[in-house]
Amino acid sequence: MSVADLRPFSAEQNRIRANLASYYERWLDIARVAEGMDTRLVWKTVNGARYLYEVVDRDGNGKSLGRESAELAARYEAFVAGREANKADKAAIDAAIGETARLYAALNLPMIDASAAEVFRRADVAGMLGTQLLVVGTNAMMAYEMEAGARAFLGWDATSDCDLAFRGEAASFTLAGRVMPRTLLSLLKDIDATYTVNTERSFQARNRKAYEVELLAAPSVLDRLPSGELVPVADMHEQEWLLKGQPVTQVICGLDRQATRLVCPDPRWMALHKAWLANKPGRRGDKRPKDAAQAKRLFALIAAYLPHYPMNAEFTAGLPAALREVFVALSSQ
Repeated sequence: MSVADLRPFSAEQNRIRANLASYYERWLDIARVAEGMDTRLVWKTVNGARYLYEVVDRDGNGKSLGRESAELAARYEAFVAGREANKADKAAIDAAIGETARLYAALNLPMIDASAAEVFRRADVAGMLGTQLLVVGTNAMMAYEMEAGARAFLGWDATSDCDLAFRGEAASFTLAGRVMPRTLLSLLKDIDATYTVNTERSFQARNRKAYEVELLAAPSVLDRLPSGELVPVADMHEQEWLLKGQPVTQVICGLDRQATRLVCPDPRWMALHKAWLANKPGRRGDKRPKDAAQAKRLFALIAAYLPHYPMNAEFTAGLPAALREVFVALSSQ
């Protein structure tokens, strides 16, 4: 792919994507507040007296805060007021995102599958995206387009699966007063209880609609996986490359017209990784052409529109031997 084949965003496309990113940041703040409100306050009558309970899980388990008093009544009223204000704030920002998303789609900006968008969005609310997980695979290409402000992957937007790479910093959440590690698998089950581990591919979870989510990991971070997590393939040394450099963070729309953030590996390392995969021994034959095409297109996008990701002597000096020939080959295309 040459520079002439790339399609830079128009001024209107740039305006809409900037608005979407701004609205999403506000949405994320509101969603995280709502997540913290999973601990609910409820009144319960025991032996004719009312007690305020703090409910900490979906099964209704909790603890008593004491018998009804002016202080506890005020606390309950503050809780209700905060919950209602959060709902109103969410409704307002949902409307703003919905209107912007319609314009976004009409302008043919990069979009991803709705199921993938939901996974990434929920991971972001849980504090897992960018810390514990990176978005890799075809979905990442859409984030690179947004970073560059130009299209290189028209027609590649939606795929029937999504790939995530474990970055090494495990997130956590509080359950019944105990801090528990948050896993991708537990997150998926919160989204859709029909997600189960593929018994033949322990790194993959599927739901009843056959949507697949895969977890990959570099050998250097495997020992940091929380208990109960999907089990990535152990010998994927090429995953180490995707932990290098400076990740890309962009807000994008799903086909459900809802926004999400993507945090993806450094595009230079991703381009080289994809080119290497295209020739990896044992790589499935049907994946090789796609790997090669993505590498070529991404390399062209970086060279033309991502000067803040320089492919200069300093960068190439740090390449492992396995990628030096790959870099030379891509540079000559």
